[in-house]
Amino acid sequence: MDALKNCIAGGNPSEDTLKNYVSRIQNFLEWCHNNKIYPMHVHEQHVILYRSHLIDQKQKAGTINNKLTAIRKFYHIAQKFALIVSNPVEDVKAPRDPDADSVSLQYLTAGQIEYILRSITVEDEKTLRGLVIIFFMALEGLRTVEIYRMSIEHIDQEKKAIKVIGKGHNDYIYPRDDTFGLLIKYLRTKETYPIADAIGVPVFTSTSNNKTGCRISRRNIRTAVDGILATAGVKVPGKSCHVLRHPYVKNRQKIFDTMPQQKPT
Repeated sequence: MDALKNCIAGGNPSEDTLKNYVSRIQNFLEWCHNNKIYPMHVHEQHVILYRSHLIDQKQKAGTINNKLTAIRKFYHIAQKFALIVSNPVEDVKAPRDPDADSVSLQYLTAGQIEYILRSITVEDEKTLRGLVIIFFMALEGLRTVEIYRMSIEHIDQEKKAIKVIGKGHNDYIYPRDDTFGLLIKYLRTKETYPIADAIGVPVFTSTSNNKTGCRISRRNIRTAVDGILATAGVKVPGKSCHVLRHPYVKNRQKIFDTMPQQKPT
């Protein structure tokens, strides 16, 4: 486990990343066991057979690519320890996505994001929470996991800075005034008292009866975002939070120019 951890994400992978790598490698090792193939005797042809097995299971090209990447890393480590001479996955690629040329990736435009932000009516704690999450994703570029991990102790109100606990790295961001103002408004006006957990005192908390005050789950963050996108009529089939962050990454200045600073009401 330590050897794998040291060889991915610059030696500092997130818990989810490490878990996904381990799961994909374990799946391959189980396949080897079921087919009576000793993992350290695997050749390229065996990996091709495994790829065919994944294709027969109707797994998507992206999923297969992720699995091959994990297995490739596994054998890279085996090479480092002189357990094998060459990496059998080195030249094995995932199948080409048959829809790659016919279907382009769909993301929201800066205008659509502006429409979403202006169309959300804040009626209660839950809708205000959703608006703040959308602001952080669309205008500050935060990922779902970074929203999930945000804690009270990460917020410096004097400097208007927030420590973001990301995927293998931690950074400070200095949000727009309207984003930061909405966050403070949410924290000061919400009725649910946050319950501390292993990460800290959560910023975004659940409003459901059995989880009131607990850190909102990543699944529920995605569900909340999906609901807002659907209400605004801009839900992209098969996509969720990433459609908000992608325009930020690609068109940061355009979004900032389109969406002027607003004062929290």
